[in-house]
Amino acid sequence: MVTYTHSSEGSWLIESSANPDKLQISEFDDVQGMQPAPRPLLLGVEVESLVGWDWNNDPLALDT
Repeated sequence: MVTYTHSSEGSWLIESSANPDKLQISEFDDVQGMQPAPRPLLLGVEVESLVGWDWNNDPLALDT
């Protein structure tokens, strides 16, 4: 996980996993499912929204 940008309104974090089973979300709009992921590193953080892409199944990413 890396901080992409930070302002007084909040931060954009980029989180990725080579193992999709490590991110316990059902869809890329599953805000509740993503809540536990950053908390070991950022105590008290609240995920407000998600934007995502399934790179593992993107035919142009060639499994990268």
